[in-house]
Amino acid sequence: MSNRETLAQHQLDTSRAYRELFLEDDGQIKPAAQAVLRDLEKECGWMVKALPTAKDGHIDPLRVAADMEKRRIFSHIKERLFAPLTNLKRATETKLD
Repeated sequence: MSNRETLAQHQLDTSRAYRELFLEDDGQIKPAAQAVLRDLEKECGWMVKALPTAKDGHIDPLRVAADMEKRRIFSHIKERLFAPLTNLKRATETKLD
């Protein structure tokens, strides 16, 4: 198996693990998972549009960077849960010439 196929297999396995933890067999979000996702959404500031400012009113670049990273992690979780697995499955298949 090539490095590309190994990486794709790892990503596919990881996405399946996320789905097993968060989703019912029919693809609906489990009630406990909904609570966790709501909490993460809040803690990551997913819906916050305002830039963080310091006490003097200026934008705080360190807090902006930290907030962006938290949002990136939440985005990663959502991607693992809801992105189609088709491309990952295709990338794991060995091509015989």
